[in-house]
Amino acid sequence: MKNPSTVEAIFSRSKIQPAFTYLWKTVPLSIKDEIADRTSFNPQEKPILSFYVASNKWWLLTTERIILNYDTIETIYLNDIQNVELKKLFEEDTKKLELNTIQLKINNKYFDLEVEKRTWHVVFRMIQFMVS
Repeated sequence: MKNPSTVEAIFSRSKIQPAFTYLWKTVPLSIKDEIADRTSFNPQEKPILSFYVASNKWWLLTTERIILNYDTIETIYLNDIQNVELKKLFEEDTKKLELNTIQLKINNKYFDLEVEKRTWHVVFRMIQFMVS
């Protein structure tokens, strides 16, 4: 299991100022409580990063998985992620400032993980580090 503080350092050193993306330790208490009410953590699992737009649109990166809520709770285990890619940046006309998804390759299929604009490079590096 990767050390959460190493992943947190990637975020902290980036100097980005997002509106919806938080290190778990800085998530507002009301949001933290709402997410915690919808999921439970394994004993060794540590929450790291949260993307929270609304009560039905958020995800949480932990040391073991990505917990998603896009109207229903789903889980992507980090061990199942084959690769983290930026297909929309390199294969489409999406500009860096407008990019708001990264692609997770799971079972030879791609899942678009929504991210906040101008944070993709940091979230990409964090997830890439966690699955490597």
